[in-house]
Amino acid sequence: MMHARQNKLSLALQHITRLTTLKGQLEITADSKKAKTMGDFFIHSHDTCVICDNVEVNMIRYYKTVAEMFFAEKKFKEILLSVDGFCLEHFGSLLRYADFARSRKKDYIYSLTKLEKESIEKLLVDLNRFAAKHDYRNADMPWNGADKALARSIIKLHGEQSK
Repeated sequence: MMHARQNKLSLALQHITRLTTLKGQLEITADSKKAKTMGDFFIHSHDTCVICDNVEVNMIRYYKTVAEMFFAEKKFKEILLSVDGFCLEHFGSLLRYADFARSRKKDYIYSLTKLEKESIEKLLVDLNRFAAKHDYRNADMPWNGADKALARSIIKLHGEQSK
């Protein structure tokens, strides 16, 4: 548990922030409809995080900005497509906000999905090589970059923070 660790101050500060936010949602009432709504909110209150919620607002701005830049700046497409794909969560979010690429929306979606499909295909080749390399009969087979395939697949499936 976090409270058993030495840095109890940071935990207390997190709890102050969290409880202050939750207190703002608590309304003294005798109304059963309001009580039910509040009950649902508090039952699921542990499903969210003040910091994550604020980060998500900014991330949505980034997803929209990426699509808007794709629309407005011809050179941005080249920059965007120079990466080796995205983690699946961010890829999905980029697709979700594709409407912000306006008249270039179809090109944006096509470019993103093509990039991601190629990235996954390359990752699968490397994962299969990784698996084959662990067969004693393939001990002499070169890695060809497949030695990092498992770490890359974890990032692809779960995001950079899961490393």
